[in-house]
Amino acid sequence: MLPICFGEATKLAQILTDADKSYEVIASLGKRTTTSDTEGSVVSVRDVNHVTRDMVYEMVDSFRGEQMQVPSMFSAIKHKGRKLYEYAREGIQVEIEPRPINVYNITIREIRIPGYHEVDGKVFVDDNHPASLSSSGSSSSSSSSSS
Repeated sequence: MLPICFGEATKLAQILTDADKSYEVIASLGKRTTTSDTEGSVVSVRDVNHVTRDMVYEMVDSFRGEQMQVPSMFSAIKHKGRKLYEYAREGIQVEIEPRPINVYNITIREIRIPGYHEVDGKVFVDDNHPASLSSSGSSSSSSSSSS
């Protein structure tokens, strides 16, 4: 939903932008891009074969709660009247102050790492992957069978 304010309603715009929001993210571990998203060019790749399901859950859970966040240079937040992504596209780096955020809820819907695949809690692992040894409560089955 994109709220649009006209006339007197523009006074409410700040309230709307400060409201709680929901995001859906698809993260690709081990790749770094020029824009910190899938749009940018890959600038580095790291091996993630050692990553386990428990490591992913622990890392994602660390995002819960109140924290300070430095907005991405590719955001629409304005600095001196211009959107940050306009500066970024011109290669201009500006100092961005951290902003308070609160992550109330975060849910992992799917994990795909070498030898391991989990969708909405259903797990498929190769027998030799470290995640197959995890005792985190999810049932596991061989990834060689397709369902």
